[in-house]
Amino acid sequence: MDGRGYGEEEETLHTILGKTACTGIDHHWKEAVSATCGQQVDIWGEQRTRPICSMTWGFDSISSVKFNPIETFLLGSCASDRNIVLYDMRQATPLKRSS
Repeated sequence: MDGRGYGEEEETLHTILGKTACTGIDHHWKEAVSATCGQQVDIWGEQRTRPICSMTWGFDSISSVKFNPIETFLLGSCASDRNIVLYDMRQATPLKRSS
C-alpha cells in the first residue's frame, strides 16, 4: 500500500502537449525517452516540451507504438490500415513498412 486513500487525486508529474491527438505511448526500456503516436510518431526527452524528433510514413493514423527491448534503438508502430512500420531512432526515420 502506498498510503493514499481511495479516490484521492494524484499530482501530475509531467504533461506532454503534442501538435496532434495522441493514440498511444510507450517508455524506453533503458533511456529517459518516450514515444507517442497519432498522425506521426514523436520521440520525447523526459523533460522536453517539444519532441526530439518526429517521424511519419504516409497519411495513415498510427494506433500504437512500442520500443524494442533487445534492439533498443528500434521501435515499431501499427497503423490504421493494418500496416506495421519500423523506425530507427538513430536516423530519426522510418525503416520499413509491411502489410
